[in-house]
Amino acid sequence: CKAGFYNLQENNPYGCQPCFCFDVTNQCQSVPWYREQITTMQGWTVRAPQGERFVYPRDDGFNRITVPHFEASRDLGNVYYWSAPREYLGNQLESYGGVLRYTVSYRVQDRGDSGDPSARPTLDIDVIMEGNGRSITYTENRQVGPSVEETIAVYLIP
Repeated sequence: CKAGFYNLQENNPYGCQPCFCFDVTNQCQSVPWYREQITTMQGWTVRAPQGERFVYPRDDGFNRITVPHFEASRDLGNVYYWSAPREYLGNQLESYGGVLRYTVSYRVQDRGDSGDPSARPTLDIDVIMEGNGRSITYTENRQVGPSVEETIAVYLIP
């Protein structure tokens, strides 16, 4: 491959992929890493954007965790984020080219339902990834209606 490109593959119509390393280098090479799917829902917390305050979500089963908005907003303020457990943290270079999928929903109280009457969708940054002194954010800007589950896919490529 010419300078700034790597990973020559016969099934790639362009031959090589462009090198992208967040302006750290333009010298790339393929490595024999593999990706595995991380799906654990254990160890997640919900945190305020600044500070160490957090609340624990509830395990709803079916590989799903929830946090009542009235509890989280009381302890953390109106904007708060899910914080991943250690399995998702650390050096995630092997995630390059992968997909981060998550599902969001909210419920409002309706006719005796146990939902939260003050719940509203968050119109802020959806994903924040930090490391090596850098921060990358992703915002979906998708309007999610009450009691509707929306699955979001974030492709981890430049």
